[in-house]
Amino acid sequence: MRTGCSAARCGEAAITAEPGPLWRRLVWFAALWLGGVLTVGAVAWVIRAVLL
Repeated sequence: MRTGCSAARCGEAAITAEPGPLWRRLVWFAALWLGGVLTVGAVAWVIRAVLL
């Protein structure tokens, strides 16, 4: 079945592209992980401040 979109428009090029260097992927992973930890901590702090 043809959907009418090319690889560039549908994002296939991004999927098949080579990933970046390992250090860049690790920095992104660490930044996203730290952001998640900080977000959970901030939400927990706000909930605790509201309830107590």
